[in-house]
Amino acid sequence: MKPVILRMLIALLIVPAILAGHAYALEDSEVNLETGSEWITAGGSPATITAVVSNASVTVSGVDFSCTEPLVYGDTGTATDSSVPYTTTFASTKSGTATIEATVRYNEDGVDKTLTKTVTQKIDHAAPDILKSVSYKYEVTIDQVTPVIIRLEDRYGNLIDSKKEDALGGIPESVYLYSSPEDSGFWDGTGYNLNDVQVFVNNDGDAELNFKVSATAGNNVLTIVPPNDIEIEYRTVIGLANAVPERIVVGVNPHAGDPPFIPADGETKFYITYILEDTYGNPAGNRTIHISSSDPTDLPFERTSNSAGQVMITYGPRSQKGLVTLTAYSVDTPSLTVSTDLVFDSTEPVDMLLTANPEMMPASDVAPLFKSKIRAKVIDEKGNPVKNEMVNFSIIHGTYPASQVIPPSLETDFAVTDEDGQAIVNFIPGAFITDWNDPNYEKLASASCSVRAEWSTSTRTIELGWKNYPYITVETSVSPETVELGGDVDVTVRLIGDGWALQPDPIDVILSADRSGSMLKDNPDRMVSLIDALKIFNSEMAEGRDQVGITSFGVRGVADIYAYGYKYWSGYDSTSWDDSSYISSHYIGNGKWYANYATLDLPLTTDHSMVENEVDRIVPMSGTPMRGGLYLSIKEIAENARSDAVRAVVLLSDGDYNWYGDPLARGSGYTWYHPDDYSTLTKAYYKFTDLPYDQQDMSEYANSNNVKIYSIAFGDSISSGGRYVLEQLAERTGGTYYYAPTGDDLAGIYSDIAGDLKTEAGVDTIMDLQFDNVELNNVSIPNNPLDPVLEYVYLDNVSTTIESWDKTGIVIPRNTVDDTSDWTDDLSLNFDVGTIKLNQVWETNFRLKALKPGNINIFGPGSTISFNNGTDVLTLPKTYVTAVPDLNMTGIEFTGLEVSGLHATNTGEIVDTLNLEWSLKYSGEYPVTQNLYYMKIGDNVWIPFKSMPSLTGPLDKTETAGLSISGLPPGSYYIRVHASAPDTPDSIVETEEQLLIGEHSASYIKIE
Repeated sequence: MKPVILRMLIALLIVPAILAGHAYALEDSEVNLETGSEWITAGGSPATITAVVSNASVTVSGVDFSCTEPLVYGDTGTATDSSVPYTTTFASTKSGTATIEATVRYNEDGVDKTLTKTVTQKIDHAAPDILKSVSYKYEVTIDQVTPVIIRLEDRYGNLIDSKKEDALGGIPESVYLYSSPEDSGFWDGTGYNLNDVQVFVNNDGDAELNFKVSATAGNNVLTIVPPNDIEIEYRTVIGLANAVPERIVVGVNPHAGDPPFIPADGETKFYITYILEDTYGNPAGNRTIHISSSDPTDLPFERTSNSAGQVMITYGPRSQKGLVTLTAYSVDTPSLTVSTDLVFDSTEPVDMLLTANPEMMPASDVAPLFKSKIRAKVIDEKGNPVKNEMVNFSIIHGTYPASQVIPPSLETDFAVTDEDGQAIVNFIPGAFITDWNDPNYEKLASASCSVRAEWSTSTRTIELGWKNYPYITVETSVSPETVELGGDVDVTVRLIGDGWALQPDPIDVILSADRSGSMLKDNPDRMVSLIDALKIFNSEMAEGRDQVGITSFGVRGVADIYAYGYKYWSGYDSTSWDDSSYISSHYIGNGKWYANYATLDLPLTTDHSMVENEVDRIVPMSGTPMRGGLYLSIKEIAENARSDAVRAVVLLSDGDYNWYGDPLARGSGYTWYHPDDYSTLTKAYYKFTDLPYDQQDMSEYANSNNVKIYSIAFGDSISSGGRYVLEQLAERTGGTYYYAPTGDDLAGIYSDIAGDLKTEAGVDTIMDLQFDNVELNNVSIPNNPLDPVLEYVYLDNVSTTIESWDKTGIVIPRNTVDDTSDWTDDLSLNFDVGTIKLNQVWETNFRLKALKPGNINIFGPGSTISFNNGTDVLTLPKTYVTAVPDLNMTGIEFTGLEVSGLHATNTGEIVDTLNLEWSLKYSGEYPVTQNLYYMKIGDNVWIPFKSMPSLTGPLDKTETAGLSISGLPPGSYYIRVHASAPDTPDSIVETEEQLLIGEHSASYIKIE
């Protein structure tokens, strides 16, 4: 080998050996720490963290990975990696920015060394999971703005913010908000004109916006709709009526006259109410006015309005006549002023009004307890009632017929006026002869007289009448009788068909009884049940007025049940051992002779004892000659009934007709066949020779004589064909068909029929109430719609209501009619009452607003009630209401209200009952309301949870309230008491210290 080549080989071997014997240092720039994802999501996929060593000459023994804040974000997935690529993973449930640290371990010249690098890992929140909080002011002055801040959190408690979206240019999460009422809203760039808005979260995690409450005091509702189907929530912002006043309205009580006046009697006061309103018409609460008087002896003063915007004071009394002017101005806006003139005057009683209710009434013989109230009302020159005035009463100018046996009378001949200025005595009408046989008896008796009332120099008379014949009772009333000007008065008109008022027409009725053999069936026998029912019917007829007759149909000849093949039906149907005793006990007429298959057992009579006697003597046996029984029944009525009587046949059968054939005469008629030749349900019929062809049908025969047929199918033996005939007889004649399965049903059916036969008390009754002209203080004036005395008020279930009832129950259920259009059309209220039956009461209630001061006669001469097709007309009795100003607006000057010292008497954590105590002081005379609220720390919302019973002042007492714990989450709370009275500013007190409510086991405040 050549020397040159050898030297070269040696050099090549020596250089690596020299190099291998020396290690280079690792520079910071030769190590990079990288994340595979700039952003990861809390609870989502991890990021891959990679350490890259670019110096290949360095011997790396491994890389250690860690998070610098493991307690906050957690640690890396792998702590050490000894092979290339050096990696680990990192995931977290906490949003924010985590610092990941990688330490590279290597050897330099035999010495172990490290180099540390870091990388930041950004962690975004997960999807929104809950609505964490809503911050806002719970109470805001109307038409003002409150900021609203909403925060959302994910399932791990991370705040939902826009950090990632801000960094990468995405769209952050948002919530939708909706507001009501309509004039509340959110900012749209030019004004608060939006009722719905989308709000995005910001970098701090706040969805923030401004909300303007309504210009009307009350609740403003925010509807918050979070994303991801998180439950919708609602928040209430209370708009407080405490804005600066824009107007002052004054109410004076009493305010009759212009200017208002009261007597200068040293006792009477003016009650003045100042109502402060803002620019939107809301009450301006907690605002001060300055009040002064034109009388230099009166010192000026200031008062603060309550939550209703009211300041209430009194002025007076005075003993001297004169005029005083009160001037009030707003301390907020001194240019806002109002002046009120008050007159103290001498007022004495000057006149008297006289009314009676009713004016037409029943005589004492037909309504022994009936009385009419005579009212004399003493008034001053302004129409106000005057109390403690004596009025004398007397009866004069009587017109009495010979039939009157007891004259009218007054329970007392004097009375003293009450608070409503009314002196009231009872008038007792006269009584007529009731003995029909007395030669002076009058069926249509009437009498009248005048009642005179005398007070001071005033004398009034009123005509009264009483009758013993048909007339409807009319009763009227108003409530209250004294009403504040502009207030509501409820008017009642009651029409009564109460027996004396309208007696029913007389009744002529034939009871037609099936006495066929099958009436012995059942126990008690069907005939026994029928006998009892017939007696009940008879008892409901009027003795001496209503006529009752009896027909029956069955066997011809001797009716001897002992000799009857089916006598075992008597009593227990399947045995004979009880027949003899049963027959002797129940059929006292056994063995009776019946001259024909159908018989007139008792002609029409008003002697009801004869009816009972004949009913007891009916004996059942043999077939069912129904047609013959109907013929005799209708014939008796046609020949002997009265022209003015209600005519009816009450027919009962327990089986299908046979003898005499078809009552409806649907087949051929014969005269030569014997009555008992006709078979069951045949359409052939026995022809009655005294009837024309078109009246062989018993329903036509009945109709031609104005006879109604009431039919009863008794028991289960009658077929569908038999029932059809009974139904047609009733329907074609205007009667009613009944089915009585058992004897127990008969009594009720016969009672129903008896009631149906009693005719109506009045027909076609119409009531027209005219209000186009109204009597005010004894002078008739137009009720001008532009300046009315009275106005109609519609209110559901109050005005106008109509209802009717009788002794058996409700006839017309209470219902409401809106008569606004009727009133607007011609200032009248019109009622088509219809038919009023005996003992029926028809009543209407309606509401009027009294708009002129003085005594108002509700019913003028144009208001009438007509009935009996307009042949009878009644006027309504004079009914007065006195309208005086603002009866309910009263106040006491310089009254005060204070609640203080609110605290819990419990100590420590409250787990069962929260016991509260506070002081209440009030120097006025009105009811005080106290409402309790709670607020959980952090919620910033006062929630009402209890109202204390109302208390009437003056008051100086300790109040307590015990509250069961079972309604709210545990936590720290404040409690508030808000007290108010009509004549003082409101007073509010809150607990000074937080109250710890509930245990960790979740006890709650119970909302009561």
